[in-house]
Amino acid sequence: MISLAQKDRGDAPAAIREQVLRTFGILQVGYEHRDLNELPFMMQAVFARDRSILILGTGANEWISGYDQVERFIAGDWLGWGSVSFAMDATRVSASENVAWLATVGKVRFKNFDLAIRFTAVLSRVGDRWVFRLIQFQPALENRGLADFLPAQFRRFWSTE
Repeated sequence: MISLAQKDRGDAPAAIREQVLRTFGILQVGYEHRDLNELPFMMQAVFARDRSILILGTGANEWISGYDQVERFIAGDWLGWGSVSFAMDATRVSASENVAWLATVGKVRFKNFDLAIRFTAVLSRVGDRWVFRLIQFQPALENRGLADFLPAQFRRFWSTE
């Protein structure tokens, strides 16, 4: 995992960084608490119903677009996925006019293990707030090569040793 002492925080001005991280923090709290009663309020705080939204989940078929579909997807995450925590202090935030993007790492805590993830997002300014337009969750698979994903009986053909 990257160090929290990371120097590259992105090029967003301090005020924009703070606003973007405020929106990101609301999403973080939602994924941490996973309270379905709070989901509609979180959705209104971090997304705009009248804007295009896309979430790319960790699954190959997880391309979710549209406010209502995103809300169902997040509800499913909260019910069936682990507790998500992001390295908020290590988040890189950059911006240009009314668009900002961020990248960080985190983990999903399951009952018996943790999954390291990368998180990237694009936000746009709508009035006086920043809302997510694109979110991507990606497993952070360390030291993996194509051979690691092959069935064991085929790995010997891929080996370079």
